[in-house]
This record gives sequence, C-alpha cells and structure tokens, in this order.
Amino acid sequence: MNHLPPIRLPGSPPVAFRLARIALLVTGLAACGGGDLVSPGERHQEAFDRMWEAFDLHYPLFAVKGVDWNQVRATFEGPARSATSTDAFIEVVKNAVATLHDRHAWLTGPGGQVIATATSDAFVNWNQTVWWGYVHRGGWSQVKPNLGFAELNGVAYIAIGAWNTSQFSADDVDQILERFRDRDRLIVDVRANSGGSDLLSRDVAARFTPVSVTGEYVQVRDGTAHGDLAPETPRTVQPRGTWQFTGQVHLLAGRRAASANETFIAFMRELPHVTVVGDTTSGASGNHPMPVDLTSGWTVQVPRWLVRTADRTIVEGSGIAPDVVIPVTAADFAAGRDPVLDYSMAVLAGAPRRSR
Repeated sequence: MNHLPPIRLPGSPPVAFRLARIALLVTGLAACGGGDLVSPGERHQEAFDRMWEAFDLHYPLFAVKGVDWNQVRATFEGPARSATSTDAFIEVVKNAVATLHDRHAWLTGPGGQVIATATSDAFVNWNQTVWWGYVHRGGWSQVKPNLGFAELNGVAYIAIGAWNTSQFSADDVDQILERFRDRDRLIVDVRANSGGSDLLSRDVAARFTPVSVTGEYVQVRDGTAHGDLAPETPRTVQPRGTWQFTGQVHLLAGRRAASANETFIAFMRELPHVTVVGDTTSGASGNHPMPVDLTSGWTVQVPRWLVRTADRTIVEGSGIAPDVVIPVTAADFAAGRDPVLDYSMAVLAGAPRRSR
C-alpha cells in the first residue's frame, strides 16, 4: 500500500477551535458552578465541523466531482446544529456527504451498521440465476466462497465474486490456474465483484503478468487548497509464481465492478494477451478511506486518493471502458441468455491454438 501524507487524527479539531471550546467551558463553569454545559446543538456543530474539515483537508476529488465544499457547509451547517437527535444529525451528515456521489464515503454506526451516501442504479450485465445455468452445465466447482471454475463450451472459466481475503487467498487462485496451465484460452469473470482487498486483486493479476506492468497512477492531497495534489505515484505489478498464464484471456467486466476490482481490471487490461469484454466498470475507485469520528459512536469515511489508469484516465465517476462492448438487456436475462458469456465462449472456442 502507498504511504500517505500525515493526517490530522480523527476527532481532533483544529487548535484554535479547541482553545475556543476550552475557553467556553471555563467561562461556563465559573458562571454556573459545573455540569455539562455543551448542548446537543454545540456537539453537533463540533462534529459537523470535524467532518467538513476532514474532507476539506484530505479529499482529492472535489474538482472531479464538481462540488463546491464551502457551499455544502453553508447549506448543511445550520440543519446539523439544529438537529434534535443523533439520528437527525446523521441524516444531515449523510445528505451533505452525498453531494460528492462517492461510494467510498459511507457512515458507520456504533453497532456496525453502514449507511451509504451514494449508490449506483446502472444496469448490471450479470444475473445470478442465468449465470448459474451456464456454469452448472459447465461442471461448476466451488473452490471457496466467491471463487470457482468450470468449462464452458470447451473453454476454461474462472469466476471471482469478491476480493475477500477471509474467503480465499491468492494460493487458491493459483491452484485453479495450475489446473488450466496447459490451456490456450481462459475466461476470467469478475462482473459480480464489487471490490475488497486491493492487495489480493494485484497478487492474482501478477499470475498473468510476465513482465513488470504499471496499471495505475495515484495522487493524494498535499496542501490546503482543493487542487493541491502530490505528484503521481505509479503502481506496478511484478510477475508472481514460477510461471504466468499468457494464453488468450477474456476478462469479463461490468457496472458492478468497483474499487479493488477496478484495480484488477486496470492492471489486466495492460497485458497484450488480455481482452476486457462486457461493459464499463462502476467508477468507484476510492481507497485508503480515513475514518473520522462524529458523535455517539458514528464515523464517516473520507476517501483519500485519486486514481488514473495507465493511459491517465480518471477512474472515479467514469469507470474503465472494455475493449469489446457487449450489450445486455433485461430481456436477455428473462430469456435465460448471457450475451457476454455467449460472446466469449464463441470467440475463444473458435480461436486458433497457440504453438507449443
């Protein structure tokens, strides 16, 4: 993971603000003889200020999002202070952060509940029921949760449903690749995968990478102005293992592919033997989110980097376009068809075998 610049500790307001709060408390204690003099409105104001300032100092995507953060403060600061309960205050914060349309800026409650501030309503080119029909006919083998393989129309097939290190490891994927080591063609399906471990996704990409590959460039904030960004840091993948799969690969992607899965796709698309097939990815690239304390056990996550692909396309909000676009409709799924799988099965089944 990249080293990030020093950050203000979550929950620590600016020095001037802390001193002002101390002065207020001292004055109140002298006048009233003690007790809790901080009203709910003041607590909510302090929490809102903490949230707003954390984004103001560390969020790198204001220009990409086209959001005036000062205007967001002017719009939501009053309702935050006026909120008469924690639930009402959290609703105000959610609405304020929602102006960023960033799926990595979520709220977490004291019981672990998560409130999204942004969602996607894009049509997803993967349907579980239809998919199961295909892989079941292909002799599906469930290796681990969210990981398995089949053989579709004579073509080796691997599906990875999440980059979840508690479910499987890169070694588990290696074992599947070992099974298909002598194959010329392979389908890797990550259409249902919305992210997870960035490191796991890159470790798997490294098994397809015969030489060092730069797949992404990352920037973080390094100043108080919203446009103050550190120089780009290239992210590379080195070959991993005693051999790499260099046969023809169709990597199936779509609108659900996000976060660490977009990292996987960004690296794989740079390999000459890989063709990305399907639809554009989600465009939700934030990583290293910083948790910032709000109130009553609630936190908000502040995304802290801007990611570009190797060709310098910003991923956030735009996604990664496929090499081959395959249209899919709800009618296809209703008829039991998966046009993306149909395309790759047909093309790869008819592809010439490589010489050995």
